[in-house]
Amino acid sequence: MPAGTRLGRYLVGQRLAVGGMGEIYAARAEGVAGFEKMVVLKLVHPAFAADPEFVRMLQSEARLAALLSHPNVVQVFDLGFECGEYFIAMAYVHGKSARELLRETQDPMPLACALHIVDRVAAALTHAHDMRDDDGEPLGILHRDVSPGNVMVGYDGTVALLDFGIAKAAERTKVTRTGTIKGKAGYMSPEQVRGQTLDRRTDVFSLGIVLYELSTGWPAFSGDSDFTMMNKIVSGDWVRPRGRDAEFPVELEAIIERALAGDVDKRFPTTAALQAALSEFAESHVLHGSPEALARYVQGLFGHPARPIVELGVEPPDVATRETVATAVAAMEPAQRAGWQRWAMGAAVLAVVGGGTWAMRTSTPERGNVVSEETSPRQREALEQRHALEPASAELGARRDAPVQTNPVQPMADSPDVASETEVAPSVLPEPVAHTKPRTNKTKSRRVRAARKEPAEASASGDNNLLPPSLRP
Repeated sequence: MPAGTRLGRYLVGQRLAVGGMGEIYAARAEGVAGFEKMVVLKLVHPAFAADPEFVRMLQSEARLAALLSHPNVVQVFDLGFECGEYFIAMAYVHGKSARELLRETQDPMPLACALHIVDRVAAALTHAHDMRDDDGEPLGILHRDVSPGNVMVGYDGTVALLDFGIAKAAERTKVTRTGTIKGKAGYMSPEQVRGQTLDRRTDVFSLGIVLYELSTGWPAFSGDSDFTMMNKIVSGDWVRPRGRDAEFPVELEAIIERALAGDVDKRFPTTAALQAALSEFAESHVLHGSPEALARYVQGLFGHPARPIVELGVEPPDVATRETVATAVAAMEPAQRAGWQRWAMGAAVLAVVGGGTWAMRTSTPERGNVVSEETSPRQREALEQRHALEPASAELGARRDAPVQTNPVQPMADSPDVASETEVAPSVLPEPVAHTKPRTNKTKSRRVRAARKEPAEASASGDNNLLPPSLRP
Protein backbone atom coordinates (compact mmCIF):
# COMPACT_ATOMS: atom_id res chain seq x y z
CA MET A 1 0.00 0.00 0.00
CA PRO A 2 1.57 3.35 -1.00
CA ALA A 3 2.65 5.60 1.83
CA GLY A 4 0.22 8.45 2.27
CA THR A 5 -2.87 6.31 1.60
CA ARG A 6 -5.80 7.09 3.84
CA LEU A 7 -7.86 4.35 5.45
CA GLY A 8 -10.67 6.13 7.22
CA ARG A 9 -9.08 8.31 9.88
CA TYR A 10 -5.69 6.61 9.51
CA LEU A 11 -2.83 7.86 7.37
CA VAL A 12 -0.66 4.93 6.28
CA GLY A 13 3.11 5.22 6.46
CA GLN A 14 6.01 2.83 6.17
CA ARG A 15 5.47 -0.92 5.89
CA LEU A 16 7.06 -2.47 8.96
CA ALA A 17 6.68 -6.19 8.31
CA VAL A 18 5.06 -8.84 6.13
CA GLY A 19 3.61 -12.00 7.62
CA GLY A 20 1.51 -14.98 6.67
CA MET A 21 -1.70 -13.21 7.64
CA GLY A 22 -1.02 -9.82 6.08
CA GLU A 23 1.11 -6.70 6.28
CA ILE A 24 1.94 -4.33 9.14
CA TYR A 25 2.26 -0.57 8.63
CA ALA A 26 3.14 2.39 10.78
CA ALA A 27 0.24 4.83 10.68
CA ARG A 28 -1.17 7.96 12.25
CA ALA A 29 -4.67 8.24 13.65
CA GLU A 30 -6.10 11.71 13.14
CA GLY A 31 -8.96 13.39 14.95
CA VAL A 32 -10.50 16.78 15.62
CA ALA A 33 -8.51 19.81 16.75
CA GLY A 34 -5.25 18.41 15.39
CA PHE A 35 -5.41 15.21 17.48
CA GLU A 36 -2.80 12.66 16.35
CA LYS A 37 -1.73 9.28 17.67
CA MET A 38 0.91 6.87 16.42
CA VAL A 39 -0.56 3.42 15.75
CA VAL A 40 0.18 0.22 13.88
CA LEU A 41 -2.20 -1.08 11.21
CA LYS A 42 -2.33 -4.79 10.49
CA LEU A 43 -3.87 -5.27 7.06
CA VAL A 44 -5.39 -8.70 6.54
CA HIS A 45 -4.33 -10.52 3.39
CA PRO A 46 -7.11 -10.41 0.75
CA ALA A 47 -7.05 -14.21 0.47
CA PHE A 48 -8.21 -14.48 4.08
CA ALA A 49 -10.51 -11.46 3.91
CA ALA A 50 -12.42 -13.20 1.12
CA ASP A 51 -13.35 -16.03 3.50
CA PRO A 52 -16.67 -15.09 5.23
CA GLU A 53 -16.00 -17.49 8.11
CA PHE A 54 -12.57 -15.96 8.71
CA VAL A 55 -14.01 -12.45 8.66
CA ARG A 56 -16.72 -13.43 11.15
CA MET A 57 -14.19 -14.94 13.55
CA LEU A 58 -11.80 -12.01 13.06
CA GLN A 59 -14.52 -9.59 14.06
CA SER A 60 -15.45 -11.68 17.10
CA GLU A 61 -11.86 -12.11 18.29
CA ALA A 62 -11.00 -8.45 17.73
CA ARG A 63 -13.94 -7.44 19.92
CA LEU A 64 -12.64 -9.71 22.67
CA ALA A 65 -9.07 -8.47 22.26
CA ALA A 66 -10.26 -4.87 22.62
CA LEU A 67 -11.42 -5.77 26.14
CA LEU A 68 -7.85 -6.54 27.22
CA SER A 69 -6.21 -3.70 29.09
CA HIS A 70 -2.82 -4.62 30.51
CA PRO A 71 0.61 -2.95 30.31
CA ASN A 72 2.09 -6.10 28.74
CA VAL A 73 -0.62 -6.53 26.08
CA VAL A 74 -0.52 -4.52 22.87
CA GLN A 75 -3.84 -2.70 22.97
CA VAL A 76 -6.26 -3.20 20.08
CA PHE A 77 -8.00 0.09 19.26
CA ASP A 78 -10.06 -0.57 16.18
CA LEU A 79 -11.22 -3.07 13.59
CA GLY A 80 -11.95 -1.39 10.29
CA PHE A 81 -12.88 -1.94 6.67
CA GLU A 82 -11.87 0.71 4.14
CA CYS A 83 -11.08 0.59 0.42
CA GLY A 84 -11.69 -3.15 0.37
CA GLU A 85 -9.17 -3.73 3.20
CA TYR A 86 -9.83 -5.24 6.62
CA PHE A 87 -7.40 -3.92 9.19
CA ILE A 88 -6.75 -3.90 12.92
CA ALA A 89 -5.40 -0.74 14.58
CA MET A 90 -3.08 -1.48 17.49
CA ALA A 91 -0.84 0.45 19.86
CA TYR A 92 2.62 1.23 18.54
CA VAL A 93 5.52 -0.27 20.52
CA HIS A 94 8.81 1.48 19.85
CA GLY A 95 11.27 -1.40 19.86
CA LYS A 96 12.11 -4.79 18.40
CA SER A 97 10.58 -8.24 18.61
CA ALA A 98 12.23 -10.92 20.72
CA ARG A 99 12.88 -12.73 17.43
CA GLU A 100 14.93 -9.77 16.19
CA LEU A 101 16.88 -9.72 19.44
CA LEU A 102 17.80 -13.37 18.97
CA ARG A 103 18.79 -12.84 15.35
CA GLU A 104 20.96 -9.83 16.16
CA THR A 105 23.25 -11.77 18.49
CA GLN A 106 22.63 -15.47 17.66
CA ASP A 107 23.45 -16.04 21.32
CA PRO A 108 21.37 -16.46 24.46
CA MET A 109 20.57 -13.12 26.04
CA PRO A 110 21.50 -12.40 29.66
CA LEU A 111 19.49 -14.81 31.77
CA ALA A 112 18.01 -12.02 33.91
CA CYS A 113 16.67 -10.32 30.76
CA ALA A 114 15.26 -13.59 29.39
CA LEU A 115 13.45 -14.30 32.67
CA HIS A 116 12.07 -10.76 32.80
CA ILE A 117 10.64 -11.03 29.27
CA VAL A 118 8.97 -14.39 29.98
CA ASP A 119 7.68 -13.10 33.33
CA ARG A 120 5.96 -10.15 31.62
CA VAL A 121 4.51 -12.32 28.84
CA ALA A 122 3.18 -14.73 31.47
CA ALA A 123 1.50 -11.78 33.22
CA ALA A 124 -0.12 -10.74 29.92
CA LEU A 125 -1.40 -14.26 29.27
CA THR A 126 -2.75 -14.58 32.81
CA HIS A 127 -4.68 -11.34 32.36
CA ALA A 128 -6.25 -12.65 29.14
CA HIS A 129 -6.99 -16.12 30.52
CA ASP A 130 -8.73 -14.67 33.58
CA MET A 131 -10.96 -12.22 31.70
CA ARG A 132 -14.69 -12.53 32.49
CA ASP A 133 -17.82 -11.03 31.01
CA ASP A 134 -20.27 -8.74 32.81
CA ASP A 135 -22.00 -11.78 34.33
CA GLY A 136 -18.74 -13.10 35.75
CA GLU A 137 -18.43 -15.94 33.25
CA PRO A 138 -14.92 -16.73 31.86
CA LEU A 139 -14.45 -15.48 28.32
CA GLY A 140 -12.01 -18.28 27.47
CA ILE A 141 -9.52 -16.04 25.69
CA LEU A 142 -6.42 -17.91 24.51
CA HIS A 143 -3.54 -16.59 22.47
CA ARG A 144 -2.65 -19.77 20.52
CA ASP A 145 0.36 -18.16 18.84
CA VAL A 146 2.89 -17.29 21.55
CA SER A 147 6.27 -17.00 19.84
CA PRO A 148 9.30 -14.66 19.87
CA GLY A 149 7.93 -12.85 16.83
CA ASN A 150 4.82 -11.84 18.77
CA VAL A 151 6.73 -10.50 21.78
CA MET A 152 7.71 -6.85 21.43
CA VAL A 153 10.55 -5.44 23.54
CA GLY A 154 10.70 -1.65 23.65
CA TYR A 155 13.86 0.43 23.68
CA ASP A 156 12.71 1.58 27.10
CA GLY A 157 12.53 -2.01 28.39
CA THR A 158 8.79 -2.51 28.08
CA VAL A 159 7.50 -5.93 27.04
CA ALA A 160 4.21 -6.41 25.19
CA LEU A 161 2.47 -9.41 23.65
CA LEU A 162 0.98 -9.01 20.16
CA ASP A 163 -1.83 -10.54 18.16
CA PHE A 164 -4.60 -11.51 20.53
CA GLY A 165 -6.93 -10.03 17.92
CA ILE A 166 -6.50 -12.63 15.17
CA ALA A 167 -5.15 -15.70 16.96
CA LYS A 168 -8.32 -17.79 16.81
CA ALA A 169 -9.30 -16.52 13.37
CA ALA A 170 -5.82 -17.40 12.12
CA GLU A 171 -6.17 -20.87 13.58
CA ARG A 172 -9.34 -21.27 11.52
CA THR A 173 -7.17 -20.96 8.39
CA LYS A 174 -4.32 -23.19 9.57
CA VAL A 175 -6.14 -26.40 8.64
CA THR A 176 -6.79 -26.61 4.92
CA ARG A 177 -9.30 -28.84 3.19
CA THR A 178 -6.60 -31.49 2.74
CA GLY A 179 -5.87 -31.51 6.47
CA THR A 180 -2.44 -29.86 6.26
CA ILE A 181 -1.61 -27.66 9.24
CA LYS A 182 0.03 -24.34 8.48
CA GLY A 183 1.54 -21.78 10.83
CA LYS A 184 4.40 -21.46 13.31
CA ALA A 185 4.80 -25.18 13.74
CA GLY A 186 7.82 -24.90 16.03
CA TYR A 187 5.74 -23.15 18.73
CA MET A 188 2.59 -25.28 18.76
CA SER A 189 1.51 -27.46 21.66
CA PRO A 190 1.00 -31.22 21.14
CA GLU A 191 -2.76 -30.84 21.50
CA GLN A 192 -2.69 -28.04 18.92
CA VAL A 193 -0.86 -30.29 16.46
CA ARG A 194 -3.39 -33.07 17.03
CA GLY A 195 -6.32 -30.69 16.57
CA GLN A 196 -7.68 -31.37 20.06
CA THR A 197 -9.64 -29.04 22.33
CA LEU A 198 -7.40 -26.34 23.78
CA ASP A 199 -7.28 -24.66 27.15
CA ARG A 200 -4.87 -22.20 28.79
CA ARG A 201 -2.22 -24.92 29.09
CA THR A 202 -1.57 -24.68 25.35
CA ASP A 203 -0.23 -21.16 25.96
CA VAL A 204 1.88 -22.53 28.85
CA PHE A 205 3.56 -24.95 26.44
CA SER A 206 4.25 -22.27 23.83
CA LEU A 207 5.63 -19.90 26.47
CA GLY A 208 7.88 -22.73 27.65
CA ILE A 209 9.31 -22.93 24.13
CA VAL A 210 9.96 -19.17 24.18
CA LEU A 211 11.67 -19.51 27.59
CA TYR A 212 13.87 -22.30 26.22
CA GLU A 213 14.90 -20.26 23.18
CA LEU A 214 15.61 -17.02 25.04
CA SER A 215 17.65 -18.75 27.75
CA THR A 216 19.65 -21.13 25.53
CA GLY A 217 19.79 -19.29 22.19
CA TRP A 218 18.47 -22.42 20.43
CA PRO A 219 14.95 -23.31 19.25
CA ALA A 220 13.45 -26.17 21.26
CA PHE A 221 11.96 -27.85 18.17
CA SER A 222 13.61 -27.51 14.80
CA GLY A 223 13.68 -29.45 11.57
CA ASP A 224 13.77 -29.22 7.82
CA SER A 225 9.97 -29.14 7.57
CA ASP A 226 6.85 -28.39 9.60
CA PHE A 227 6.06 -32.09 9.61
CA THR A 228 9.40 -32.89 11.25
CA MET A 229 8.95 -30.22 13.91
CA MET A 230 5.41 -31.33 14.71
CA ASN A 231 6.54 -34.93 15.07
CA LYS A 232 9.17 -33.81 17.55
CA ILE A 233 6.61 -31.82 19.53
CA VAL A 234 4.20 -34.76 19.80
CA SER A 235 6.97 -37.22 20.72
CA GLY A 236 8.73 -34.84 23.12
CA ASP A 237 11.96 -35.00 21.12
CA TRP A 238 14.01 -32.00 22.22
CA VAL A 239 17.50 -31.45 23.61
CA ARG A 240 17.54 -30.57 27.31
CA PRO A 241 19.22 -27.23 28.08
CA ARG A 242 22.10 -28.88 29.96
CA GLY A 243 22.74 -30.93 26.83
CA ARG A 244 23.65 -27.65 25.14
CA ASP A 245 25.31 -25.95 28.10
CA ALA A 246 26.60 -28.02 31.03
CA GLU A 247 26.45 -24.93 33.26
CA PHE A 248 22.75 -24.27 32.62
CA PRO A 249 20.94 -24.04 35.99
CA VAL A 250 19.39 -27.37 36.98
CA GLU A 251 16.36 -25.68 38.58
CA LEU A 252 15.56 -23.70 35.44
CA GLU A 253 15.88 -26.83 33.32
CA ALA A 254 13.30 -28.50 35.57
CA ILE A 255 10.91 -25.56 35.07
CA ILE A 256 11.30 -25.80 31.30
CA GLU A 257 10.73 -29.56 31.36
CA ARG A 258 7.48 -29.14 33.25
CA ALA A 259 6.29 -26.37 30.92
CA LEU A 260 7.04 -28.61 27.91
CA ALA A 261 5.40 -31.73 29.30
CA GLY A 262 3.52 -33.56 26.56
CA ASP A 263 0.85 -34.64 29.04
CA VAL A 264 -1.22 -31.54 29.83
CA ASP A 265 -1.90 -32.82 33.36
CA LYS A 266 1.85 -32.79 34.14
CA ARG A 267 2.28 -29.26 32.79
CA PHE A 268 1.98 -26.04 34.80
CA PRO A 269 -1.79 -25.58 35.11
CA THR A 270 -1.62 -21.84 34.44
CA THR A 271 0.80 -19.21 33.21
CA ALA A 272 0.56 -17.70 36.71
CA ALA A 273 2.00 -20.93 38.15
CA LEU A 274 4.84 -20.83 35.62
CA GLN A 275 5.46 -17.18 36.49
CA ALA A 276 5.62 -18.00 40.22
CA ALA A 277 8.16 -20.78 39.61
CA LEU A 278 10.36 -18.44 37.57
CA SER A 279 10.14 -15.72 40.23
CA GLU A 280 11.24 -18.16 42.92
CA PHE A 281 14.17 -19.33 40.78
CA ALA A 282 15.25 -15.76 39.96
CA GLU A 283 15.09 -14.79 43.63
CA SER A 284 17.19 -17.74 44.76
CA HIS A 285 19.84 -17.05 42.10
CA VAL A 286 19.84 -13.25 42.52
CA LEU A 287 18.74 -12.69 38.94
CA HIS A 288 16.94 -9.40 39.26
CA GLY A 289 15.57 -8.48 35.85
CA SER A 290 14.12 -5.02 35.31
CA PRO A 291 12.92 -2.76 32.50
CA GLU A 292 16.05 -0.65 32.97
CA ALA A 293 18.40 -3.62 32.53
CA LEU A 294 16.42 -4.85 29.53
CA ALA A 295 16.51 -1.35 28.00
CA ARG A 296 20.30 -1.26 28.32
CA TYR A 297 20.56 -4.63 26.61
CA VAL A 298 18.27 -3.69 23.70
CA GLN A 299 19.94 -0.31 23.20
CA GLY A 300 23.33 -2.02 23.25
CA LEU A 301 22.19 -4.09 20.27
CA PHE A 302 20.25 -1.52 18.25
CA GLY A 303 21.05 1.91 19.69
CA HIS A 304 18.07 4.15 20.37
CA PRO A 305 16.33 5.04 17.08
CA ALA A 306 13.71 7.76 17.07
CA ARG A 307 10.06 7.01 16.46
CA PRO A 308 8.80 7.05 12.87
CA ILE A 309 6.64 9.89 11.63
CA VAL A 310 3.93 9.56 9.02
CA GLU A 311 3.48 12.42 6.54
CA LEU A 312 1.45 12.83 3.38
CA GLY A 313 4.16 12.56 0.75
CA VAL A 314 6.67 14.77 2.58
CA GLU A 315 10.09 13.44 3.50
CA PRO A 316 11.39 14.93 6.79
CA PRO A 317 15.13 15.05 7.45
CA ASP A 318 17.05 12.52 9.51
CA VAL A 319 17.08 12.37 13.33
CA ALA A 320 19.97 14.67 14.20
CA THR A 321 19.06 17.23 11.55
CA ARG A 322 15.42 17.43 12.65
CA GLU A 323 16.45 18.22 16.22
CA THR A 324 19.05 20.75 15.07
CA VAL A 325 16.59 22.55 12.79
CA ALA A 326 13.87 22.57 15.45
CA THR A 327 16.27 24.03 18.03
CA ALA A 328 17.46 26.72 15.63
CA VAL A 329 13.95 27.69 14.53
CA ALA A 330 12.81 27.97 18.16
CA ALA A 331 15.65 30.42 18.82
CA MET A 332 14.70 32.74 15.94
CA GLU A 333 12.97 36.07 16.29
CA PRO A 334 9.20 35.78 15.60
CA ALA A 335 9.38 37.54 12.23
CA GLN A 336 12.39 35.50 11.11
CA ARG A 337 10.72 32.27 12.25
CA ALA A 338 7.50 33.07 10.38
CA GLY A 339 9.42 33.74 7.17
CA TRP A 340 11.39 30.53 7.46
CA GLN A 341 8.25 28.50 8.10
CA ARG A 342 6.55 30.01 5.05
CA TRP A 343 9.55 28.99 2.97
CA ALA A 344 9.55 25.47 4.42
CA MET A 345 5.84 25.02 3.73
CA GLY A 346 6.37 26.16 0.16
CA ALA A 347 9.13 23.60 -0.25
CA ALA A 348 6.88 20.90 1.18
CA VAL A 349 4.03 21.83 -1.17
CA LEU A 350 6.37 21.84 -4.15
CA ALA A 351 7.66 18.40 -3.19
CA VAL A 352 4.18 16.93 -2.78
CA VAL A 353 2.84 18.36 -6.04
CA GLY A 354 5.91 17.26 -7.95
CA GLY A 355 5.81 13.77 -6.49
CA GLY A 356 9.35 14.13 -5.20
CA THR A 357 11.01 14.71 -1.86
CA TRP A 358 12.77 17.47 0.03
CA ALA A 359 15.59 17.05 2.45
CA MET A 360 17.65 19.24 4.75
CA ARG A 361 20.94 18.45 6.37
CA THR A 362 23.39 20.32 8.54
CA SER A 363 27.06 19.83 7.79
CA THR A 364 30.29 19.61 9.73
CA PRO A 365 33.79 19.72 8.24
CA GLU A 366 34.26 16.02 9.02
CA ARG A 367 30.96 14.66 7.77
CA GLY A 368 27.70 15.97 6.34
CA ASN A 369 25.64 15.24 9.43
CA VAL A 370 25.42 16.28 13.07
CA VAL A 371 26.81 13.76 15.54
CA SER A 372 26.59 14.60 19.22
CA GLU A 373 28.96 13.43 21.91
CA GLU A 374 26.17 11.24 23.26
CA THR A 375 25.82 9.28 20.02
CA SER A 376 26.76 5.65 20.66
CA PRO A 377 29.74 4.06 18.88
CA ARG A 378 27.31 1.72 17.11
CA GLN A 379 25.34 4.68 15.78
CA ARG A 380 28.54 6.48 14.73
CA GLU A 381 29.70 3.39 12.85
CA ALA A 382 26.34 3.02 11.11
CA LEU A 383 26.42 6.70 10.16
CA GLU A 384 29.92 6.39 8.71
CA GLN A 385 28.94 3.32 6.71
CA ARG A 386 25.82 5.03 5.38
CA HIS A 387 27.80 8.02 4.13
CA ALA A 388 30.47 5.80 2.63
CA LEU A 389 27.88 3.83 0.67
CA GLU A 390 25.65 6.70 -0.46
CA PRO A 391 26.01 7.07 -4.25
CA ALA A 392 25.91 10.44 -5.85
CA SER A 393 22.51 11.08 -7.36
CA ALA A 394 21.87 12.99 -10.54
CA GLU A 395 18.79 14.49 -8.95
CA LEU A 396 20.86 15.99 -6.16
CA GLY A 397 23.63 17.33 -8.36
CA ALA A 398 26.84 17.95 -6.50
CA ARG A 399 25.26 17.96 -2.99
CA ARG A 400 26.75 14.82 -1.51
CA ASP A 401 25.32 15.62 1.91
CA ALA A 402 21.62 15.62 0.91
CA PRO A 403 20.75 11.94 0.33
CA VAL A 404 17.70 10.86 -1.58
CA GLN A 405 15.16 9.51 0.89
CA THR A 406 12.29 7.33 -0.26
CA ASN A 407 10.92 6.37 3.14
CA PRO A 408 8.15 8.71 4.30
CA VAL A 409 8.40 7.40 7.85
CA GLN A 410 11.04 9.25 9.82
CA PRO A 411 11.57 10.09 13.48
CA MET A 412 9.87 13.07 15.10
CA ALA A 413 12.06 15.85 16.37
CA ASP A 414 10.06 16.24 19.55
CA SER A 415 10.32 12.54 20.37
CA PRO A 416 11.96 11.67 23.70
CA ASP A 417 13.86 8.97 21.84
CA VAL A 418 15.92 11.36 19.69
CA ALA A 419 19.55 10.34 19.89
CA SER A 420 21.26 13.71 19.48
CA GLU A 421 21.28 16.58 21.98
CA THR A 422 23.22 18.94 19.71
CA GLU A 423 22.21 22.61 19.80
CA VAL A 424 23.20 25.19 17.20
CA ALA A 425 22.70 28.92 16.92
CA PRO A 426 20.20 30.23 14.37
CA SER A 427 23.08 31.59 12.34
CA VAL A 428 24.22 28.09 11.39
CA LEU A 429 20.80 26.97 10.19
CA PRO A 430 21.34 25.66 6.66
CA GLU A 431 19.24 26.76 3.80
CA PRO A 432 16.90 23.87 2.98
CA VAL A 433 16.93 22.64 -0.58
CA ALA A 434 13.82 21.40 -2.35
CA HIS A 435 14.20 18.42 -4.64
CA THR A 436 11.45 17.50 -7.03
CA LYS A 437 11.03 14.88 -9.68
CA PRO A 438 9.89 15.97 -13.16
CA ARG A 439 6.22 15.49 -13.83
CA THR A 440 5.35 13.02 -16.54
CA ASN A 441 2.25 12.04 -18.44
CA LYS A 442 2.18 8.63 -16.78
CA THR A 443 -0.65 7.65 -14.49
CA LYS A 444 0.01 9.05 -11.05
CA SER A 445 -0.33 7.06 -7.86
CA ARG A 446 -3.28 7.42 -5.53
CA ARG A 447 -1.02 9.12 -3.02
CA VAL A 448 0.06 11.87 -5.42
CA ARG A 449 -3.46 12.43 -6.76
CA ALA A 450 -4.81 12.76 -3.24
CA ALA A 451 -1.95 14.93 -2.11
CA ARG A 452 -2.29 17.41 -4.98
CA LYS A 453 -5.61 18.59 -3.56
CA GLU A 454 -4.29 19.35 -0.09
CA PRO A 455 -1.63 22.06 -0.63
CA ALA A 456 -4.13 24.49 -2.16
CA GLU A 457 -6.62 23.93 0.64
CA ALA A 458 -3.92 24.30 3.29
CA SER A 459 -2.58 27.48 1.67
CA ALA A 460 -6.00 29.05 1.50
CA SER A 461 -6.71 28.39 5.17
CA GLY A 462 -3.25 29.22 6.44
CA ASP A 463 -2.94 25.65 7.73
CA ASN A 464 0.60 24.43 8.36
CA ASN A 465 -0.28 20.73 8.56
CA LEU A 466 1.98 19.99 5.65
CA LEU A 467 4.95 20.84 7.80
CA PRO A 468 6.60 18.16 9.92
CA PRO A 469 5.02 18.35 13.43
CA SER A 470 8.20 19.75 15.00
CA LEU A 471 8.23 22.76 12.63
CA ARG A 472 4.58 23.79 12.91
CA PRO A 473 4.06 27.18 14.63
